[in-house]
Amino acid sequence: MHNHVNYINSNQTNRDFNVIQYGYRQCAPGFYEPKYARQTYLMHYVYSGKGVFTGDDISFEVRAGQAFLITPNVVSIYVADRLDPFEYRWVEFYGEKVEALLRDCGLSAENPIYDDESGELGKALKDLVSLGSADEYTLTGAFWALAATLAKEVERAEIPLENYFKQAVTYIQVHISEGINVSEIAHHLNISRGYLTLVFNTVCGKSTKQYIIDYKIDVARRLLQTSNMSMEEIGESIGVTSPSHFSRLFKLGTGMTPLEYRKKFVKVSE
Repeated sequence: MHNHVNYINSNQTNRDFNVIQYGYRQCAPGFYEPKYARQTYLMHYVYSGKGVFTGDDISFEVRAGQAFLITPNVVSIYVADRLDPFEYRWVEFYGEKVEALLRDCGLSAENPIYDDESGELGKALKDLVSLGSADEYTLTGAFWALAATLAKEVERAEIPLENYFKQAVTYIQVHISEGINVSEIAHHLNISRGYLTLVFNTVCGKSTKQYIIDYKIDVARRLLQTSNMSMEEIGESIGVTSPSHFSRLFKLGTGMTPLEYRKKFVKVSE
C-alpha cells in the first residue's frame, strides 16, 4: 500500500451516517497535521507506531490498538513519534445519529481515545478503507459495520453504571498490591477505557486513575495507624515498590510524609 492514500465520497445522502472521505497513511518521523478546527467528525485508528494527539490544548499519547476522535469545532493537532511514527487509517463522517452513538460509547472531545481491546474496530476501518473508491451503498454498508463495533458499547450502557462501578472497585481492592492500571480494569470488565472513565466520573465524580490513587492513600493511612509494617512493606502492599515514589504519592494526598503521618498518629494515640 502507498504511504498515503485518500478517497472522497461524492455521494452523501445517508442522513444517519455520511462518510465524507477516508484513507491510509504511513507517517514519516515527526509528521504532523497543523492545528485546525473541523466541522465534522474524524476518527483515526493506529495500527503500528505511536504519536501524540492534542485537542483543545489537552494532549494524549496514542499507540497501536487505539483510535482517537476529532470532534467538530475542536482545535486539534496530531504528531507522529520521531523514532516510531504511527501508521493509521482514518474516516471523516457526520450524520444525525453520530453524536448520540459516540456519546453512548463514552467518546467525546474530553475523552477522545478508544481502546480497541478486541481489534474489531481496527478490522472494520481497515475493511472500509480497503474498498478504495466505492459506490455509496457499498461504502454505507462498510461504515454501518464500523458503527456496529462501537454500538457494542451502547449495549453495555443498558447495564447500570453503578454495577460497573462496584465491579471495578472490587477489582481495585483485590488487586491493589499488584500495581493495577486503568486499562487492566477496563479489560477485566470488557469495556473501553472511555466508558470506564464515564462510569467513574458519573458515579463518584472523579477519574478512575484518581480513585485508584485515593484508595492507595487510604489503605496506607490505615496501615500506618494500625500496624508496625515498614514504609517499604506498606508501599509494596499498595503496589508502589519505590519508597521515594510512595513518599511523594502519600505527601501529595495528605500533605505529610508517611513517617510524619505515623508519628502524628502515635502522638495523638498517646
